[in-house]
Amino acid sequence: MKFNTQSNLFIIGILIIFNLLIYANGFNNDFIGDGADLIQNNYTIRDFSNIKPLLTIEDSEANTPGTGFFRPFINMTYLVDYQLLGGRASSFRPTNIAFHVGSSIVLITKVL
Repeated sequence: MKFNTQSNLFIIGILIIFNLLIYANGFNNDFIGDGADLIQNNYTIRDFSNIKPLLTIEDSEANTPGTGFFRPFINMTYLVDYQLLGGRASSFRPTNIAFHVGSSIVLITKVL
């Protein structure tokens, strides 16, 4: 099914609103789950001189415990977010929500 530009913009707008509503209650909350280990206690994201380890080792391997996952792109976004906005949990939310919105848009365009 093919949609016109106006329909596409409307659907994208709805996706953005839904994503913001879903994550709105977490804007001012602290890190949960593995967020403390991956971000708050991760000293490798605090300095750009750590780019090589971020691109070559598993998440938090420099810290304890390691996750067993190799996610260099996510680690780089943590580094940039930390450098630009600081280490508060709310500093990482806009990037996270942007990825969710982008994923939603890609998914809906593939489904429709």
